[in-house]
Amino acid sequence: MQNAQRLPIAFVLCSLFFVHCSFADTPAPAPSVSIFSTSMDWEAVTGLRLREFRIQFGRDRTMGTIGTELYFLDAFPCYGQTDSVRAWVSPTFNFDWDANAFMRVTCLTIPKTVQFAYREARRGASQAQTKGILTCDTGQDNGRIMIHLENCVKGPDWGDFGKD
Repeated sequence: MQNAQRLPIAFVLCSLFFVHCSFADTPAPAPSVSIFSTSMDWEAVTGLRLREFRIQFGRDRTMGTIGTELYFLDAFPCYGQTDSVRAWVSPTFNFDWDANAFMRVTCLTIPKTVQFAYREARRGASQAQTKGILTCDTGQDNGRIMIHLENCVKGPDWGDFGKD
């Protein structure tokens, strides 16, 4: 009877020894790292809701005499909608809002500034290389983002971009 009682105790002690040995040789698990672009889900990252806004352009003779082609450059808190990230703004001698030139963007909120790649071009010209970046302050009117192009700041040409 004594041998019968010792067998389970010996079995338990041996089991604990083998379990201990198996964990002693196993390295601690590496922490899990998750890397992803925050632009994938701005709503989840910020807790804000995305909304669609229409960008309207006001222009005058400072924007050239043949027209200006603009491409919206995505930047937090907005990204352009693929079917309307390009606009051709017609020339005019006096300030006016271009009723035919607009862009639709999706934003968490109306940004203080937006950026466009730009070039002087005639209406219907084939797509070609732009000149540089145009940085514009924004205004708003009834949920629209209003851009006064004559107040925008032209950045360096692409060839000079990043030079000191």
